[in-house]
Amino acid sequence: MPCVIADELTEEQMKAFRLVDNKVGEIATWDADLLELELIDISQDLAVFGFDAPAGESDDSGDDDPGTPPGFNYQEQYGVIVMCENEARQKETYEKLSSMGYECKVVAT
Repeated sequence: MPCVIADELTEEQMKAFRLVDNKVGEIATWDADLLELELIDISQDLAVFGFDAPAGESDDSGDDDPGTPPGFNYQEQYGVIVMCENEARQKETYEKLSSMGYECKVVAT
């Protein structure tokens, strides 16, 4: 996966970058035709990211909203971010929460 490392930013610039990066997702729109082409050849389950199977493949939701791209299924999700001081503590926290039955994802910023 391509990655851009911006390790020369000040604390203020990092905070601004995080806010802007998240805002972009709020104002983005989908090109339904291109989205469907992208989803067709992906064999991985993208449901965790809110995507269903491409149109024509087991999409029996009955949702014919013209503003909704084919293969897109938005579901609200709620989460809590736990900040850890290092990678070892992150691993320990992840394992503890997972063992308690919480669905966890590891993120590094």
